[in-house]
Amino acid sequence: MLTKAELKKLMGSNLRRIRLARGLKLNYLAQRMGITPGYLGLIEQGKRGLTPYMMFNASVILETYVSELYKTDLDFLEQHKLI
Repeated sequence: MLTKAELKKLMGSNLRRIRLARGLKLNYLAQRMGITPGYLGLIEQGKRGLTPYMMFNASVILETYVSELYKTDLDFLEQHKLI
């Protein structure tokens, strides 16, 4: 089971990965989500969490499912020493 801090890292990492895969700049996504680029940067670094409202908005903007923000793989688990 993931701790809160680990979940923030997972979601932030996935958000960044999806954003980059879509070719979107951090400033653009932040503006569309109604938050500052600095705050989005903290989210992507796992230092701040996403509210359910932010998760929904991000998934709509990124044209993906909210569940994509929760996806994990072995690389993430190994990188963050969770296994």
